[in-house]
Amino acid sequence: TVSFWFPVPKEIKDLSITPEVILTPIVAFDGFGMRLGYCKGFYDRFLSTLPSTVRRLGLAFSIQEVDKIPKIPHDQLMNIVFTEQSNFFFEF
Repeated sequence: TVSFWFPVPKEIKDLSITPEVILTPIVAFDGFGMRLGYCKGFYDRFLSTLPSTVRRLGLAFSIQEVDKIPKIPHDQLMNIVFTEQSNFFFEF
């Protein structure tokens, strides 16, 4: 069994620089760019503070792809999801 551990930020602080890319953890994703995280909203809140030019990337296994994840207002979409079998590119 392979598992990933991602540290969860305790609080979101102002960044002195704007990153070009943010790598986010994924529990599940769909073909529309939606991701399911760990249900605390940390990454969604952080991503919402960044300009739309910051690329949102996710790493997942192909088995984590599902048909559809319901979107709620604070959810942030991924630009790219990489799996061991495919790369998914989303435009929004």
